[in-house]
Amino acid sequence: MPSLVLAQGQGASSFDYLQTAAIVLGAVGVIVAMIQIRGDTHSSRQARQADLSWSMYVAYVDPAIRKARGTAEALAHSPQCPRDAREYHETLADGSPWTNMVDDSQDADLRRLLRFYNQLSILLSKDLIDEEFVFGLIGAGLISVWPALSPAVSYYEHYFPRSTEPEWSEEPRLIYHEVPTLYERCVRWNQQRRIRP
Repeated sequence: MPSLVLAQGQGASSFDYLQTAAIVLGAVGVIVAMIQIRGDTHSSRQARQADLSWSMYVAYVDPAIRKARGTAEALAHSPQCPRDAREYHETLADGSPWTNMVDDSQDADLRRLLRFYNQLSILLSKDLIDEEFVFGLIGAGLISVWPALSPAVSYYEHYFPRSTEPEWSEEPRLIYHEVPTLYERCVRWNQQRRIRP
């Protein structure tokens, strides 16, 4: 391989100049290709983010989720809204949600909404959907229904199904554990949005 820098007093043949030019052009080509790949990766990520954001919107307006949101909204602003996991257990919990699949109960609606918000939080934490789009769409609703969702999350974290009925456990299990994170992130986003000029 020819040296790119010729020793003083050495004559360079046109072949050496061509090889040097080829190496420089090759390096420039590699750099341009890397920039292009990086740009394509960014475009692919944006396209995937747009697709997942749209899928989230489709799920959000699905009739089952709309019904669940309505149930949570009504409950959150009702005097019958449970304040904690124990009240949720006494007033709303199905008791055996895995064997008694009553699909139109308030508990079933809240579980459906919790699954939706939990999955949404995971997608946001992985930066797979756009935060501005998500919180612009669901933010006010999530904040409004939080009084109903919070005791439901706590109930499902602390009550475990047993042979006769659910029993309390001090050690929480990781079910719907992303929902409080989503709520906190939404509140922060909402506060930052208010202070923007």
